[in-house]
Amino acid sequence: MGAVHRGGGAVGRRVPGTTGVVAGMLVAALVALPFGLVQAGADLLTPALLAAGLGWPSCPAPCPTRWKWWP
Repeated sequence: MGAVHRGGGAVGRRVPGTTGVVAGMLVAALVALPFGLVQAGADLLTPALLAAGLGWPSCPAPCPTRWKWWP
């Protein structure tokens, strides 16, 4: 029989605040990154995609919180 998944409660009890969530997301991103790079290849270096990737994080910053459509 395989391993039993017990959920993320153990990390929440051991790590204070949101540090455990941040660490988990970082690990997940680093695990997925090589697969995305292999699949996308040189398409990631197109100027339009690079501009969109660099500009997107700054888009919601000037908007007040009440303008945002997500909770």
